[in-house]
Amino acid sequence: MKKIIFSILVLSFFAHHCLLFAISYGSFYVDIDAAQFRYSENENYLEIYYGFNESNLTYIKKNDIYEGSILMNVVIKSAKDDSLIINNIWKIPHTVLDTSKMDIENMVIGVIGLAIPVNSHILTVTVFDENNHSRRSNASYLLEEKQFTDDNISISDIELCSSIETETKDNRSIFYKNTFKVIPNPGNVFGISLPKLYYYVEVYNLLSSSHKGIYQVSISIHNSMGEDKFSKEQEKRRLTESSVETGYFDVSSLHSGSYQFNFTIIDTTEDITAISGKKFFIYNPIIMDSSSEISLSELDIIQYKDKSEAELDREFKMTKYIRGDEEQAHYDAISLISEKRRFLVEFWKKYDPTPETVRNEIKIDYLQKVEYANNQYHIGQKDGWDTDRGRILLTYGYPDEYDRHDSEMGYKPYEIWHYYNIQGGVYFVFGDIFGFGNYILLHSTHRNELSDVNWKFHLRN
Repeated sequence: MKKIIFSILVLSFFAHHCLLFAISYGSFYVDIDAAQFRYSENENYLEIYYGFNESNLTYIKKNDIYEGSILMNVVIKSAKDDSLIINNIWKIPHTVLDTSKMDIENMVIGVIGLAIPVNSHILTVTVFDENNHSRRSNASYLLEEKQFTDDNISISDIELCSSIETETKDNRSIFYKNTFKVIPNPGNVFGISLPKLYYYVEVYNLLSSSHKGIYQVSISIHNSMGEDKFSKEQEKRRLTESSVETGYFDVSSLHSGSYQFNFTIIDTTEDITAISGKKFFIYNPIIMDSSSEISLSELDIIQYKDKSEAELDREFKMTKYIRGDEEQAHYDAISLISEKRRFLVEFWKKYDPTPETVRNEIKIDYLQKVEYANNQYHIGQKDGWDTDRGRILLTYGYPDEYDRHDSEMGYKPYEIWHYYNIQGGVYFVFGDIFGFGNYILLHSTHRNELSDVNWKFHLRN
């Protein structure tokens, strides 16, 4: 059973730190999840859940302890017109007494909450290792429009949890919610380490004038083929305007794969149905699925069993910065989708630094950089990962420092990326020489990249 460590939130801004005696381990990855709940007529309450392995931070020794922290930058933009709604930074500190005794199963879990307009939004969460800003994790979500204050029965988003227990107001923690201590599971992975899937849901508008009497609650879990694995139904009487629904399923008997959790309210007298769903994953290597096309590890089935051939081709295409010509020729020769799945599983296994753990941190980090590049650098129909800035990001990682020049007199926009730990310090210059937002590489001091000391000549207006 993994150990969960709760974190405390402190509002902060980016700061530079001396990295003398800094200690870091492996790739940097943070689980992120989110759920919306009712707040007011024009706003919903958004909870953002996060979780990271304590051994994943860079630590600096101060006195007799090692101090580390993450900086979480939460950006929310309107899905309609891309206008900025929220841009906040939180600092989450974490200390350990001895870095040599950290357990890779020790997870730091936390939650932050904020009010947002009820409209649909794009949520982007970028998490930095405070003691090494080049180590970061990125996630993006579409927050659908949720109207919880009209006369119709409505359901909040589903929060899938590691545990739920009663808690008094006197002893309440950051996880206190409606008399419960609700511990989130930001990764939404259950199974061998978390055999019980707990859920938390809120139901609203039960006593509106048009709805009376009995309503039915239906809760179910389906696998990726749509087969019903667990379900339960219960009739309930409307006693209060809103209701909190909690419970759990023992999922220890499920084989590894992706699943769907559905919570449904049915009112047959008024012909009303409201539903909320949530995707989650099971990692249970001791139970094999005889119907699987891939006789590899069960975690690999989670990642590839549901992917179409087009999705597989797209993922392989995005690996062009790390694969070789032989691997390209091998993949091109494959005609069966099952073999393409097998190939991708084996391809990423070569880059897994910790094969004994649930996640391949290198793969996750690479694909997160792809997502970040697509969000930040796409131009027209061209994906961001396929641009010059995307290539440099995926090849060398996030820069240590940016210099942006958007309005320098006499010159077109350009930016300079600095890397202090590559070849004694290198930089890359990108310029928007055609004026369409496509910044191309003009010059670099890296010995294997384009070099043009007269790069600024190309930027003259």
